[in-house]
Amino acid sequence: MDQSRFSTSPPAPGTSGAPAGAVRSSFAQRAIRAVQSRSSRCVSAVLYRIARDFVGGESLDDALKVAQRMDGNELNSTLGFWDAPSYTVNDIAAIYYRAVEGSASSGLDTYISIKPPALHFDLKRARELAHFAMENRVRLHCDSHGADVAEDTFDFIKAMMEVMDPELIGVTIPCRWQRSVSDTEFAIEHQLNVRLVKGEWPDSPGQDRDLQVGFMETVEQLSGRARHVAVASHDIDLALAAVKQLSESGTSCELELLHGFPMTELIHSARELNMRPRIYVPFGRGYMPHALRVFKTNPHLALWLGKDRLSRLFGKPSA
Repeated sequence: MDQSRFSTSPPAPGTSGAPAGAVRSSFAQRAIRAVQSRSSRCVSAVLYRIARDFVGGESLDDALKVAQRMDGNELNSTLGFWDAPSYTVNDIAAIYYRAVEGSASSGLDTYISIKPPALHFDLKRARELAHFAMENRVRLHCDSHGADVAEDTFDFIKAMMEVMDPELIGVTIPCRWQRSVSDTEFAIEHQLNVRLVKGEWPDSPGQDRDLQVGFMETVEQLSGRARHVAVASHDIDLALAAVKQLSESGTSCELELLHGFPMTELIHSARELNMRPRIYVPFGRGYMPHALRVFKTNPHLALWLGKDRLSRLFGKPSA
């Protein structure tokens, strides 16, 4: 069996590893030159410090504390466990069960993001976990991975649907894939919750859709038809255009942002729209290596985040 099918580690990040469009190219070029001028050891130390702020902790308890702090700032959350090779499938399943229990007892507006590859797309586990979440009335959301395993992910979701109300099931739609048009139709037909992203994993060579165009085409497809849409992008103009169109069509929607990224402007804009943003809180030993890979491949992103941290020190706090 091809074990690579079960990897949850994103591809080496390039232009898609950062919130696309969030950083102007001129700033990116300056950042690249600045980072390249430092020694590798110094850069790694700085990136590690930034990446540490980017993670919701190693344990579920750590992540729940972050979610509770978010709730105190009138922010909803979703908890996303990132596995590592040291975790077994049984370990990962146990963490998902504990996350459901913790979410149910927390009183927070939160849900659990799961990774079907980490459970080896096991349909029996899908039904059992969905049944447990259904009993606790906790929403489960299937994160997206490579286009080559998308069909396996939807088979996993179909197994969940056998025992769980659609209102408690979510799926991520990467707008860059050609197949996402039909996947979006499936989500609409079955009234699943949708998280719309540009996508980290590319489509087959030559098949990628334009990120901006594909995103708004999918928004158009969802408008007036979807149960609920989480617009997951730090691209300010794109995110606001998406929620505006969805809202005007009468579609339930929210902004979903990644913990650790600067988000003050997006949060302010969401609140002007009487919308309470949601924060994706990653936790687990698997996330720090991913965050470091992102920052090392995208030094402009690391500098962007570092600039945000400095702004906090000088009295301009970011959410």
